[in-house]
Amino acid sequence: MDGNGAWRDNVFVERAYLKACNSASKAHVDIAEYSDWYNLKHAYPGFDDPTLDQEYRQMLPLLQRAA
Repeated sequence: MDGNGAWRDNVFVERAYLKACNSASKAHVDIAEYSDWYNLKHAYPGFDDPTLDQEYRQMLPLLQRAA
């Protein structure tokens, strides 16, 4: 991701599940597994390598104060 809001920043996520699944339940499991990986294990170099979950948890105190 280059941080410029370019369309190509989200192409990987938007195209991750263009594979055929034999059932809705299999698709649900696949998407849940991918979501967990993307949010909990995938690090972002542009943000000093935290995962999205880590970044969110760091922002929680600021979000709570703003509410």
